[in-house]
Amino acid sequence: MKKGRNLVLCGLSNAEKNSTYIEDVREYKDMWEEDDEYSHRFPYVVYVDTLEEAFNHRGFMLIINYGIDNIIEIDKKYRKKFKNYNMIICLDENFHNLHEFGRKDKYSGIYKMDREYLYGGFYQDLNDIYQKFKEEELSKKDLTLKVINKIHPILEFLKAEGSLKTKQIEEKFEYNAKSIERYMNYINILYNNVGYDYSKNEWYITK
Repeated sequence: MKKGRNLVLCGLSNAEKNSTYIEDVREYKDMWEEDDEYSHRFPYVVYVDTLEEAFNHRGFMLIINYGIDNIIEIDKKYRKKFKNYNMIICLDENFHNLHEFGRKDKYSGIYKMDREYLYGGFYQDLNDIYQKFKEEELSKKDLTLKVINKIHPILEFLKAEGSLKTKQIEEKFEYNAKSIERYMNYINILYNNVGYDYSKNEWYITK
């Protein structure tokens, strides 16, 4: 796991910062219990104005104050820099769910969240989110050499072209669409550098 203590929030105005009610555990250092590691483990709260500043930090979670329409472009441009964080969340004006953040995009790994949830129940749920993520990370399975030998030619083909539709991959390698989707997921487990642009219906390589 990355530097798991930091919760980094990017692009919030001063009024928005004051509305989050997310408390930095370091503010209560005099109340820490030495025998209870969780009482002072998380979160360490960091506010930054730009993504460039965010990339100078590491942490468990990065929350970005940009709309959902920008997620694909953000992923294409910044995926490698996002490796400093375990979870990336974009605030979304159109995602109306006041109780949780949305399921992450299957390939970019970016979540979306209603900003009202950030101002409401998010802080109360934060430790549960943290623990659940750690459990999921431990459940990842190893890839066999046979699978690795299948995905490398697909990855090299995609790197050479920059972006590809599923049909183009099907025609070259004679795999069906479900197999290709599975192999793309395997590529992301190993290299974390493939995304899917739903507006163009094509796979792409991140920078």
